[in-house]
Amino acid sequence: MAAILGSESETYEVSPGAPIGANWISSVYRITVSNQRPSSYFIKCLPASEARRTAMQSSVFFKNEARFYSRVLPEFVKFQEDKCLTSPFHSVAKIYHISEEMIVMEDMKARGYIMLDKKQSLDMPHICLVLKELGRFHGLSIAVKNQNPQKFADLKSSVKETVFTSLATGNFNSILTKGWKAALGIARKTFAKEDLQIIEAFFGNVWDKMGTLATPEEPHAVILHGDAFINNILFHYPSGQTEDIPDKLCLIDYQMSRYGSPALDLSFFLIRYCVECSEQNYRHLLTVYHDSLREFVRELGSNADELFPLSALEEDMQKYSAFGMAMALICIPGTLDEANGAVNEDGSKDASDVIRDVGESFENMSERCERKVAEVLKQALKYGYMK
Repeated sequence: MAAILGSESETYEVSPGAPIGANWISSVYRITVSNQRPSSYFIKCLPASEARRTAMQSSVFFKNEARFYSRVLPEFVKFQEDKCLTSPFHSVAKIYHISEEMIVMEDMKARGYIMLDKKQSLDMPHICLVLKELGRFHGLSIAVKNQNPQKFADLKSSVKETVFTSLATGNFNSILTKGWKAALGIARKTFAKEDLQIIEAFFGNVWDKMGTLATPEEPHAVILHGDAFINNILFHYPSGQTEDIPDKLCLIDYQMSRYGSPALDLSFFLIRYCVECSEQNYRHLLTVYHDSLREFVRELGSNADELFPLSALEEDMQKYSAFGMAMALICIPGTLDEANGAVNEDGSKDASDVIRDVGESFENMSERCERKVAEVLKQALKYGYMK
């Protein structure tokens, strides 16, 4: 560790980097180094438990994130530097070391960034800030693809589909299947026959549908974050108080980064945190995202009204929001129930034990979780996402 950090200190303090249950696929730690600046680092590594690594296919996701940080991010930074922007996209932690087993990054907590409680809902200032930064992040892909298509072809091939691919079979897939079966069980208790038929038809062939939706289509595909939910978004507040309006954020955890429609990121976030939004507010939020994307693409030297107009975004949202809906259903137990979704580091467990532990989060959902699942399905029916 001393060689990685360039430190001569022999004193390190190691503490958990995230709440229990926040990370299924990897392990995270905070390391504090005495007599050094910066003095605090965030370490992400493969789980110590062999069973957990096997069950969660950790190495596949970890390598994908390492490629994002080592190949994609540096090129995005350089592209912005060449443009001499006054306000570049920098809502990403500084990276100090990357390997296929460990990523060492800046500890954003030391800079005043805060991870909110996973059970917390988000108000409009938080939601709008996330949408604005996602717009700027996606805008980088649009501008680079427009101005240097050969370079962008290399970048987009750096991130791989990690979930809906023929390589992602077995244990990890069984977790998703358990989640969708649980959602279907709730639907059968909640919805009338006509609506239930639509839901059952969708989930009866859900793997093929999700694979199709995750397949990129040109010309609007971009490099995505892949997992934009509350544990992967750190907020900064001028006053340091989370009751106030945030002024900055940092997106972390790019292990599910993929190349696809911007609607995959947007639908997952909006369905998870804006399920009760009115249609008017929903359209307003799409405009907030697109205005931010359009302005940033203009600053980068391209024209988003030609490359990705608002009408194209609206079409993509209608086409791809079933993806966000299905993924949001998987995350609900782990974010709303305190113990559910937690993965134990116990190395004595085998892969089937880990799968069973995670599966229990779907089998033993609280009433609050069941209500949220029903709300998500109701919204998907309202907007026709499952047809």
